[in-house]
Amino acid sequence: MMTRKYTASEVIRIVALKILAQHPHGLSFSTLKSFTEQELEKYIEPDDYNKGKYRSALWNLDKVKQGYVIRTDAEGDKRFHPTMTLLAEVNDLQLPDMEEFIRIQREKEVIKTSRVIRETSTGYEDRVREHNYRNMQPWQKISHIRSILEKVNDYIDEKQLSRFINRIILDPSGLSHEEIEAVYRLKFCLDILNEHKTTIFRNKF
Repeated sequence: MMTRKYTASEVIRIVALKILAQHPHGLSFSTLKSFTEQELEKYIEPDDYNKGKYRSALWNLDKVKQGYVIRTDAEGDKRFHPTMTLLAEVNDLQLPDMEEFIRIQREKEVIKTSRVIRETSTGYEDRVREHNYRNMQPWQKISHIRSILEKVNDYIDEKQLSRFINRIILDPSGLSHEEIEAVYRLKFCLDILNEHKTTIFRNKF
């Protein structure tokens, strides 16, 4: 029997509903999001300026989970309230095995990162063919490399890969020896990338 795969948004909403059920008088959107982030911090990183998984999952909770949540607005304060149905059925809301959930999320990130790198590389080759690499000036060749590095660097920063790797190094519990070694090697590669990237960008005009 195949185990159902939960998305991060589904996990966030289930936890939020369980928290909301503990507050019959309701919670503001910001408070509910904060409580949910605290509960899931080990598995899903809290929102920051660049990413907003919790915001995206919870901002319309009353519509996504109709029958469980009622929304009220007062003086710009959006509040969610549990319905009687939620209070009666909250114990039926089941979360996935969170270690398995984390494993699946890692696999998704690896696949997505590989796709971005592959697409970026393909785009680079296309641009080189269009401009006839052999006839390029040296500064043009470096410019191409910079454009690739900018995209890769933006993606790494957006996903906070370095921060996530450091957190794993500080708490490698549950990982195999091979996985821990792979994480350390990946950190080493990122350090080397940053070192050479600095050289490439040093003389950028």
